[in-house]
This record gives sequence, C-alpha cells and structure tokens, in this order.
Amino acid sequence: MGFAIVGRQFLVESFGFEMPTIAKPQNVSCNFMKTTVQINEFIKNYKIKNILLDNFEKLLKNNSEKQLDIIDKDIAINSKKIEYKKTENNFHSFQNSILRNDTEIGYYTLVFDNDVNLVDEYFVIFN
Repeated sequence: MGFAIVGRQFLVESFGFEMPTIAKPQNVSCNFMKTTVQINEFIKNYKIKNILLDNFEKLLKNNSEKQLDIIDKDIAINSKKIEYKKTENNFHSFQNSILRNDTEIGYYTLVFDNDVNLVDEYFVIFN
C-alpha cells in the first residue's frame, strides 16, 4: 500500500503550502511525560486536542484538495483518540487518524520539542 507523507518544510519550500502556527504556552516542558496519566494530563492542560483540531481546520481552509492530495474536504480527525509517542529525537508526537465516512484514510500529526514549540506537522493520506 502506498502513502503520501507531507512534512512542513517540504511543503513550504516546494509549494508555498500554508501551515498554521500555534501559540506557545509559557514556561512549559515535556521532559516529565512518562506515564499515560502524565501524557493525558499534558494533553488536557495544554489543550493539545484543541491545537490539533484548530491546526487541522486551518490546514483544510488554507489549501486546495489538489495540494492536500484528497478528493474533497469532507474529512475529519478522530479527536477522541490522540496517540502519543516520543520520537527518535526525543520530540513529542501527537497523532490523530484522518477519517472519511468513519474510514481511516490517513493521519495528522503535530510534533513538539521539550519546550512545547511546534517542530513539525504531518498530513499523510494513504493511496
């Protein structure tokens, strides 16, 4: 199965693709996140769910179907299930499934550094 991975830097440089930015919470660090409880508290306290939803909505608004490699914009992310993982670079990845008619067609991910700066953003559609 093929898929398209679209990262922030590639899209900006290659296509002028607009990626939304987020406001950084003050004096925050993610270094402590080790347990599910800590991760869920972080998601709640720093409104990661809202950031994912807002950035996804802005991404759809600011870009065409062709730029996003989708048929239409009748898609959504599953905000009830946020998957967390620590990356190889010790960054923090928060990922949602992209859904069309309750079927997963890809995923949307935000990656933050330990100071909660948005490092990268991925919009991936399976082909």
